[in-house]
Amino acid sequence: MIIECPECGSKNTTDKPIQPGKRYICGKCGAAINILQTADAQGETISTPSKNSAYQTSPVISEARKGQNWSDILNPNGRFSRIPYVLILFVANIIMFPLFYLLQDAWFILIFIQIFVSYVAIIAGIRRLHDLNKSGWHLLLLLVPFVNFIFLLYLLLAPGEKQGNRWA
Repeated sequence: MIIECPECGSKNTTDKPIQPGKRYICGKCGAAINILQTADAQGETISTPSKNSAYQTSPVISEARKGQNWSDILNPNGRFSRIPYVLILFVANIIMFPLFYLLQDAWFILIFIQIFVSYVAIIAGIRRLHDLNKSGWHLLLLLVPFVNFIFLLYLLLAPGEKQGNRWA
């Protein structure tokens, strides 16, 4: 049977018979799906609440729906609030400093590690900008001297939007 998520539109499959009134969880976004009624025996789609209808979710699921999902940290889609953004930058720097000291002769390995850590920092910056309802392209402002310092302070201190926006 197929259950369509009202939040993200992904199709979730199950081998068990679907029961009206039972709550299912979307495998992609983590939203709770309440089944109102099942389709007839011929059809395999299930009637679920529309995206605009009210249904209850736990705070953990609400956070995952807002895009602050750590399971896919390398995906630029979604949002990061201030704390996850600072944590990612902090952990990236904590990882890099000892590695530079320990692997100073193995510069070839350090190049690949630096590329990966830079990629994670760029993705975190894009997701932080999404939380501020800005395009990820604004991250290019970090390349402009003097503006980069002010822009980094903005990324670290500006509160994100509490409601959903066009990114999550």
